[in-house]
Amino acid sequence: MKKLSETYEELGIAFTFPIEIRNADGYLTYCEDSAGFWYKRKYDAKGNKIYYEDSDAIWCKYEYDADGNETYYDNSNGSWCKYEYDASGNVTYFENSYGDTEGTPRSELRPAIDTINMYIAKCKESLAYHKHLNNAMACQKWGDRLKNLESTKLVIKHIDKDI
Repeated sequence: MKKLSETYEELGIAFTFPIEIRNADGYLTYCEDSAGFWYKRKYDAKGNKIYYEDSDAIWCKYEYDADGNETYYDNSNGSWCKYEYDASGNVTYFENSYGDTEGTPRSELRPAIDTINMYIAKCKESLAYHKHLNNAMACQKWGDRLKNLESTKLVIKHIDKDI
């Protein structure tokens, strides 16, 4: 068994453990110790680790959004996690293979915005109707509802800038 500091020669090439191989960007892509344990990593163009594998048959996959936030993680034991973020990079939704969830997924935000837009249009119609009748109490009521709906819409748009 080789020691970590020992040099090993095979096929005329001398190796000193641990063996480390880096890509052109300086990221560690392969490492092997003197006991034969090895691991390798792959990176995307932005330097985010997208894959890990080792000699113990462990692997992990990672996915990222355009801002470099991790959006998905999967591994060899069947565990996975999904993440969604707001425009500031804060996690707005989390879900994992164990059934844990937190927040609201984007897939549910779009229908919510569509519904809010429908109610905003109805509030504006009712507000205009009651203004025409000079009904101050009804105008106040519909005006307050309109403000609440528009505030709710702003909160959802903060969660997902693309909605």
